Amino acid sequence: MSALRRFKSFFKDRPSPAPSPLTPLSRRPMLISPLPANPDFDAAVSRVVKTLQNDFESGARQLADHALSQLGDIIDYGSHTSANREQLWSYAVKAVRLIIAARPSMSAAVGTALLRALDTLDELWTAALASGHKVTAELARHARVHLDQTISERKAVAGKLREEFCKWVGEWESRRRERGCDVNIRMLVLSNSSTIRLAVLSVLQHYPDLGLDLVILESRPRFEGADMAAQLLDGLAEKSRLKIEVVPDCAVGTVVGNVDVVLLGADRISSSGNASNKIGSRAAAMCASALDCGIKVIVVSETDKIVAPGKGHGEIEKHPPDEITSAWKSETRNALNNQVEVFGEWFEWVDANWIDGYLTEKGMLDREQVEEIGKALRELEEKIFGED
Repeated sequence: MSALRRFKSFFKDRPSPAPSPLTPLSRRPMLISPLPANPDFDAAVSRVVKTLQNDFESGARQLADHALSQLGDIIDYGSHTSANREQLWSYAVKAVRLIIAARPSMSAAVGTALLRALDTLDELWTAALASGHKVTAELARHARVHLDQTISERKAVAGKLREEFCKWVGEWESRRRERGCDVNIRMLVLSNSSTIRLAVLSVLQHYPDLGLDLVILESRPRFEGADMAAQLLDGLAEKSRLKIEVVPDCAVGTVVGNVDVVLLGADRISSSGNASNKIGSRAAAMCASALDCGIKVIVVSETDKIVAPGKGHGEIEKHPPDEITSAWKSETRNALNNQVEVFGEWFEWVDANWIDGYLTEKGMLDREQVEEIGKALRELEEKIFGED
């Protein structure tokens, strides 16, 4: 069985469309002739691209959901100038290519979500044509229904990840109690990963007698760690079971020795298991590993963040200096203006050697399972885009 078939079996969540004698478009050569001019289509794609490039508040998952929510409109615009299904498919693939390329640091979640949606859409269109639905407007309507359903199903995936997190923490706490440990579980986190934030809230709601001690790095330059602390407390009815300490990023080497686990989000996971996350993640993981006292480093992420082999690091995302210098004294900013370089990278890679596991909606994965998903995604990319 190919990696792609295992991948689709792994994520199977709905019956396949009825078989059809027609060949799915993803298995045919792409059209060579240029597509008809379509200003509405171009403008719709451009809006999504700009949103992805300029939204620094939303995480990768939220950006993927946004792209999916707009793809239905984009395909609908494409149907206005499509003479047939082949042209409409080419419009859809063109849009997905441009959207994936818009923000390389976030392209893992966005790309996987869009590719999986296109793969299923191809099969749905094949079945629709076999049933006599040949008008491109009808195919666009099928696409909109499918994409709305996909977004709803993604919410269920997020819920499943929180369930797996609760299960993992519960099993861990049981083992600790068996050893006579009666202190709170101590976790270190950074930035403001919605995945981790909601997972922590779910644990506290699921286990009413459980207490957590959370050390949060303030996460410069935008201090998202402080935002996470505020949002966690705002989401709790009973705040006494969650003790939060916000610490400066530079104190990570001091505080990491006092925790049981480092939890990292991920915007991108290479097929070899390296994880890209907010700056500061590498220092936290390295310190935990160097202390060699049983501190676990766990990446908490949906499997959508895993990328195909060869698609690992990608382009470095840099931000303007004032995101750092705005916290300086005004006289210091003026004295140093344009005379020093200011580090502006937001994301960094954590080597797989410093990671103990990948907690996903499918449970805890090891490096071999991550690699298998990456290989399957490469097959899916080749199926949709061809071998570039």
